[in-house]
Amino acid sequence: MKNKQKKFSIFNLLLIVVFAILLLYSLTFILLISWGFLTSLKSVIDFTDLGNVLGLPDINFSKNEIRFSNYLLVFDSFRFDVADKSYYSSIFGLVPKPKVETNFLYLIWNSAAYAVIGSLIHTMTTATVAFICAKYRFKYTEVIYTTALIVMMIPIVGAYPSELKLLQDLGLYNSYFGMWMQKMTFTGLYFFVFYAFFKGIPDSFIEAAEVDGAPQFTIYLTIIIPLAIKIISTVMLLTFIDYWNNYQVALLYHPSYPTLAYGVFSMSTQSLNVNVQKGAWDTP
Repeated sequence: MKNKQKKFSIFNLLLIVVFAILLLYSLTFILLISWGFLTSLKSVIDFTDLGNVLGLPDINFSKNEIRFSNYLLVFDSFRFDVADKSYYSSIFGLVPKPKVETNFLYLIWNSAAYAVIGSLIHTMTTATVAFICAKYRFKYTEVIYTTALIVMMIPIVGAYPSELKLLQDLGLYNSYFGMWMQKMTFTGLYFFVFYAFFKGIPDSFIEAAEVDGAPQFTIYLTIIIPLAIKIISTVMLLTFIDYWNNYQVALLYHPSYPTLAYGVFSMSTQSLNVNVQKGAWDTP
């Protein structure tokens, strides 16, 4: 009895230590976000005249105030132009993509189209292929599983030019449909996560539905997906975060439909170019 109490007390102590570490780790992010929010409410006077970098906005100083209007200024100024991106397709000929004038709402819309719909397509495609490989045994499932394993083990380098040329030839480059078509892939770590999960689902669930006359697609939608909804949601969330923060894909494959991440990259690059042109980076 004493040994059990001792083990229980050690376990509780370990939980407290882990909780304290995670709490401190979380507080670092909260403090950074809070500092960023307070900084966004400051005026130029706080930085140039008062040297107020870390503190609250100094409203006691003459002509200084908390500036919520900074957000309106950013939303209004957050715009840039995308040059003409027309290209030639071997099938469709000239595909016109005229110059685009962007704004903040346009970037948010494209980010939602890419991150939300793209993560949903990629997650469901991966889950569906993994389910087929896990529960339906025929020669092609072995080929699919082996292909996913090989792609996972062997890095494929230099595929961007060929993929870009293929999309252009098919007329899918720089379009919403091409953006979503690229997400209809099943390779990657999440394929094996889904495969292991579906492998653990008893076959009796599927067999019972088949006895009742349910078609395979209905079984997948009404039985398998509800069982896997937590893992599907988790994978979709992780994929969404990855897509939302990714500016390189938008820059390469659909530049006329820039995302918010692409916009931040473009604006920061423009600011850097302006500083260089003004000589701000010149060394004495």
